[in-house]
Amino acid sequence: MLRNLILVLGLLALCTPVFAQADAPIKRSAEELDAVMNRYVGRWAGSYEIRTLTRQVLQRLEVEQQYWWDRDDKGKRILKGQAVIASMGRISYSESKTFVVNGRIYSEIEQEDTLHLYAAKISDDGNSINWLAQDDDTFTAKKLSDTIVSKSDGTYLIIEGFEQVEMEEGPVMLVIQGELRKINDSVEAPAAGSSDP
Repeated sequence: MLRNLILVLGLLALCTPVFAQADAPIKRSAEELDAVMNRYVGRWAGSYEIRTLTRQVLQRLEVEQQYWWDRDDKGKRILKGQAVIASMGRISYSESKTFVVNGRIYSEIEQEDTLHLYAAKISDDGNSINWLAQDDDTFTAKKLSDTIVSKSDGTYLIIEGFEQVEMEEGPVMLVIQGELRKINDSVEAPAAGSSDP
């Protein structure tokens, strides 16, 4: 159970999966899509809480993540990310590659030798981004979104949502909330093989 919760939150640290909204997405230019992704560049630190619907905290995860621009092996510009997640004496790592294909943002997340693919749904005002799992053929209720907001003391990445997970006692609905503060606006690509953001 704990391993599954950490895996779920590791993926959320880099990409927040949700069911797509029924309405057609707004067509955005390549420059607009780059601007959406560029808001993530930098180093972020904060925490997530996983709670029951009755607000009982099941787990708190400390997260540090970073995003930077790079190029893939074909020379295409991509947004790379790394996250370190700590909870209950356990550390886990994840990496992401976010890119544009045919006018849509996608993100590949790798954690514990598992690769997941997500497609973005950007809010009409461009302030929030939601993700749809492209490789999950199981139907589970989940809705998560992240929003980047400016506050008097800095820029924050706010994550809110819920997810239904299978536990020993059956399906359980979990509430997930997180807040990460941007602690640096620019990040150099880490050294090859490094998993420390």
